[in-house]
Amino acid sequence: MLEFVAELFLHIAPNERGWAAMLVKYLKARRYHFVTADSFRCRFANALAHYQQLVRLVDAEVEKLVDRSQALSGEDCVAPQLDETTPVNGREYSNAQNTATFPSDHNVPSTYLQTRCPLCFGSNSSENGDLKVDAIVCLDANFQLKCQRDLDQHAGHQGETGTQDPFVVSPRTIELSQRDLELWEAKILDLRPKKSSAQAGQKRKANETMESEAHAVEDEDKVEDDLKMLNSTYSACGESFIAADGDCVKALTQYFSDTGVLAMLCHHNIPLVIASMWTAGEKQFYTCALLDFLFKHLPHCWRIGVLYDIGCQMDQSLKKWNFMPDWSPRLEWGISIFHAYGHQWTCQLWYHPRKRTIWGLSDGEGLECIDEEKWGDFGKWLQVRVDRAQSRLDEAKEKLAKSTFSIEYLLHQFKDQCAYHSKPIMRQSKTQGAHAIEHILSLQSTLEAQQENLQELISEGNDVIPEDSAGEAVLVKWQERVHSTKLAISRLQSNIKKRMEGLKLGDRVAAWKLEQLKKDRWITMQLNLRILREQLVRKLHARKFKLATLDRAHSTWILDQKTKVHVEKAVHHRSSGIDAMMKKYNAKIKEMAEYHQTSRTISKSAYIPPLLLKEGLYKMDVDQDIWEDARADIGDFPDGVLPQWLVDALVKKGIFMAQEVVNCEQELERCKVESSNLRTWFYMEYRVVKRLVKEVDDEVSFFALHRLHQLYEWLELWRVNMIHVPTLSTAPSWDEFLPPLTLEHHASRIRVHVPNVDGDDDDAVSSDDDQDGEVEEDIETEDLGFITLIDNVIGDFQ
Repeated sequence: MLEFVAELFLHIAPNERGWAAMLVKYLKARRYHFVTADSFRCRFANALAHYQQLVRLVDAEVEKLVDRSQALSGEDCVAPQLDETTPVNGREYSNAQNTATFPSDHNVPSTYLQTRCPLCFGSNSSENGDLKVDAIVCLDANFQLKCQRDLDQHAGHQGETGTQDPFVVSPRTIELSQRDLELWEAKILDLRPKKSSAQAGQKRKANETMESEAHAVEDEDKVEDDLKMLNSTYSACGESFIAADGDCVKALTQYFSDTGVLAMLCHHNIPLVIASMWTAGEKQFYTCALLDFLFKHLPHCWRIGVLYDIGCQMDQSLKKWNFMPDWSPRLEWGISIFHAYGHQWTCQLWYHPRKRTIWGLSDGEGLECIDEEKWGDFGKWLQVRVDRAQSRLDEAKEKLAKSTFSIEYLLHQFKDQCAYHSKPIMRQSKTQGAHAIEHILSLQSTLEAQQENLQELISEGNDVIPEDSAGEAVLVKWQERVHSTKLAISRLQSNIKKRMEGLKLGDRVAAWKLEQLKKDRWITMQLNLRILREQLVRKLHARKFKLATLDRAHSTWILDQKTKVHVEKAVHHRSSGIDAMMKKYNAKIKEMAEYHQTSRTISKSAYIPPLLLKEGLYKMDVDQDIWEDARADIGDFPDGVLPQWLVDALVKKGIFMAQEVVNCEQELERCKVESSNLRTWFYMEYRVVKRLVKEVDDEVSFFALHRLHQLYEWLELWRVNMIHVPTLSTAPSWDEFLPPLTLEHHASRIRVHVPNVDGDDDDAVSSDDDQDGEVEEDIETEDLGFITLIDNVIGDFQ
């Protein structure tokens, strides 16, 4: 029954109280009663907890024996035996809180990582492959996984936390200890310059969160610290992402001891290590602690690709503050596709996984989490990836064959495009007054966008009717957004007024030029087009996050189902607003095109962006025309000719296809390396476990044999499903492995040990043993009625 319930609770929300109440009611209907109402639930919960911990301990002991056996070399070495003297709470296992120490020259990933994902870390096959990074991981936080503060009610401890439940750590835990996290919190705090003496005395409050870092703006806009983009781009990127996800509710530390979880997963969506957060937001020391743990378990030559929703911000911080010079040069940062639309266009050029040639077809979204029970599907998963990559590769090559451009030329065009968007504003050789003018115009564009956003919020408020608790919650959020938007408008107006006054006093020529530019029709058209584009992007951002809220509501309680109605209304309202804004944007482009044809003062080479199409607009894909930067000026280019990546539609499509070819080839190479990793890991694991079955004690060898059967079961599936999956020539073959001994045959050789409940000698033979030495069932007279009842219950279910 305990095994059945343990497995059931892996597939539904665990509910010990509900299960116990059901069984008690079932027994009560058959005239079986318990002394107290809660006695069965308490005993059932305790028995289940101890049983699950016992199962984990057995698995951890077998894994420990396998690790120790792998460390031994030579055929004559004695196999390690089970340690029966060390108490359970004194044993050490390979997990996230107690890992083995590896020599500085180890050339393969640790056994901990190998047991988490043999595809990524099964061996060092990547050294023989042609990969840009040896492995790919992704990071993400979940603030829904919270833990309420454990307030004790016992006498003398009322209101205290952490005194009621004992501290229990699973022997196979993947959670970092709080001690390791606090060490990284202190290290980050020491490396950052102190902002004030008051903040320096408070560690957690002084440590800047991701949000506060995004608002930091450098005085001089430039590319520094070996970064890829301007300081202003990093700042604007962080601000836009935070603003777009401003509705995300963070946990309050006064009510929750754990406010969320930050997890690191491999690109097969297998959790590698997690960190429980106790702060209101996700701070950088959590990310650094996870990465430090990963690199301690990897060879020194390995490079890692990291996909993170704010990967650009982490890249900037690591290089700017030099948090960890040992492993930061071995990192390649990217942004997950799901979060890419919240970033600036330049940021997507540098960090989007489809725009770079190191990620293959990995995008941070992946498929469902693959736990050990689904390892048998590794072969199917690899075959699907190979088929998908090959199909997309053939399609991209076919389209490129019809083009006159080579892959090298197209990739060089993309490199020029990234370089152009990453140049400082000074590239246009403007005076200080011209920079001030451009900044004021940009602020005015932002002001108009915020005013438009405020009008939309006011319009949405008419649909918010607080009829129930869900409506009241939506109303409160709406009021907060209106207040923050009005505050932003007020600050923008004040900032523009100050800059206008300063410009008049400091540069009268620039002030006069600003007034003239306001009367210039072409400049006004460009400015209005920029405003419309920014407004449209903001609307698309808001709609995306509204849809994310709607998706979360599908899997939560009835309160969120009521909230769903309000969200659906907001999404419908935003969709109609997006359609109207797109029509305005296209109308403005047509107006500019007509004026460009009739005007004598505008250069014939002036660039006009393409019209937007509704098809695919809501996806906000990185290659959509909505991201097209309309600020290009012929004066930005030294030869006076607009580049092909900007004006030639065939080159734009060709760049995408060239990137598709390179990414598909990289994906096929990664599948080849992962297939080799799996074969190498299995070869070593099977040999070691098979040796344990032969050489350790019978009781222990039974569990080792069970592990061997699991391995062979996977092998039979992989043999069939990986026939057409390419592999490296150095990888071992599947063919040399034979089926293991059956469990029934092995069990017949084991002498079963029966504990003596009367306290006699443990080694004494039970009086219930029959003449053949087989153990009979030990049934006490007073238990016969209950056992008969259980048999009847089982018969009813059958």
